[in-house]
Amino acid sequence: MPLPHKVPTPLDDLASRPRRAILVWRWACLIFFTSLTTLTHWPTMDPLGPEHTPPDKLLHFLAFGLLAILVERAALFPKAWMAFLLVALWAPADEWTQQTFSSNRTLSMLDVAGNWIGVLAAVIIAFALAPAHRIVRAIDDMAIPGNGGLVAGIVGAVVSLVVFPLLFAGLWLGFAISAGTLCTLLALATGVLVSWPLVRRSWNRVGGPRWPIPPAVSWVAIPIGIAAGWGLALASAYGGYPGLGTPWMLCGAIGGSAIILRVAIALQARESNV
Repeated sequence: MPLPHKVPTPLDDLASRPRRAILVWRWACLIFFTSLTTLTHWPTMDPLGPEHTPPDKLLHFLAFGLLAILVERAALFPKAWMAFLLVALWAPADEWTQQTFSSNRTLSMLDVAGNWIGVLAAVIIAFALAPAHRIVRAIDDMAIPGNGGLVAGIVGAVVSLVVFPLLFAGLWLGFAISAGTLCTLLALATGVLVSWPLVRRSWNRVGGPRWPIPPAVSWVAIPIGIAAGWGLALASAYGGYPGLGTPWMLCGAIGGSAIILRVAIALQARESNV
């Protein structure tokens, strides 16, 4: 009796992915990796001033989560898990090599932990999208020049970078509040909101499918995920790794969202088979 053939997920089925999209992802991966590595190996900077606590661990979470996604989308390896493993291994290596290039930088396991939580969030996103072949294909098509995805991404990034210093300076000068983490999250949210019409236009241009609608009760997974993230943050602090509250709670929110999406995809598939 022949063994059943394993159908490849859209994350590993490289043959069916558009070549132009892969090239764009590879260029984006190269540019982002080069920029990130340059910044992490630059001599220690204090851009917000000594009286402010920078959103350091949040930035590590976001940077390495995005790097993991870009490496996976760049199709540098035949399997998605290899890309995530490589970035997870690079996280401590990046910290360790900083000591070689800068005398005032040292290896920080807290930074490594923030990096790893970001990679974990990227793995959860990949898990959520694994069965969504048409959605993943549409995301690839959006990355092709002329389809609008690149423009939407650039607009969102630029808006976020512009909004952050305005929010931070406004809170500090107006209310003497130093809130780097809050300003980072609000700036990212603003970038998403401003670029959202461009994202929708690009999605429609490439013929993106209708996103599955989850049942209302499933939304409880997000606050449960955030609570679980907070619990992991407390456990990390108890184990000697404080300051990871925001990365863990964001990862928990992403985990809850992944559960919601998988439930919605399963229900949509069941309805289409009826």
